[in-house]
Amino acid sequence: MNKMFRFLIVFCLVCITALTSCQPKKGSENEIAKVKSVFESYFDGISQFDYTAMRNASTPDCIIFENGVKWTVQNHVDYLKNFEGKGTIAYKFSDIQWIVEKDVAWTKYKNTADAVINGNPVHWEWLESATFAKENGKWLFYTLP
Repeated sequence: MNKMFRFLIVFCLVCITALTSCQPKKGSENEIAKVKSVFESYFDGISQFDYTAMRNASTPDCIIFENGVKWTVQNHVDYLKNFEGKGTIAYKFSDIQWIVEKDVAWTKYKNTADAVINGNPVHWEWLESATFAKENGKWLFYTLP
């Protein structure tokens, strides 16, 4: 009985170790906070029509895949300029998952946007993901090659 009890304990410990080692690493809370800050800066830039904030939150070669279209950050800025002074937009994010591994990070989330364009309310909901790279010690939106 004593040997059986020890065997069960060792077996359970091995199983727990195996199961937990297969889980994705999420990264340190400090690094996740830095990536999240860049993420929020980009979307705040959209909401405030602050194109400098959007550019500062992205690598120069960042590509955004939006509704089947491939955009550079400049394409995104050019699109937003059509709405500047004509409305507002606010974002809410839910079901966010952050993963940071070394100099690469990514997130997936549900994005909800509420806008008023030319006085007309508009509501969108969609699933989205984003990748980030740490360049010269700074996290930025990035597109994996």
